[in-house]
Amino acid sequence: MPSLPEDALYFHAQYRQVTPNPAQHPASGEKEINVEGNKNYVFFETRGKGQMMGISLGVLQNTDGWFGEGTK
Repeated sequence: MPSLPEDALYFHAQYRQVTPNPAQHPASGEKEINVEGNKNYVFFETRGKGQMMGISLGVLQNTDGWFGEGTK
């Protein structure tokens, strides 16, 4: 093929990892909700048009009293 069409699709993949990603604990008496998003782990960012094909998120956590699901 001598050239690609203007609307040709491209595949982009990315790997991210944060180790350690420490648990966040609210101060005593505060709600256990993070409305500002501080220290969230961002696993997907995008701009422009396209389709997101999938995400694989693995959690290996057995410290700080959290087993990787739900709340305390």
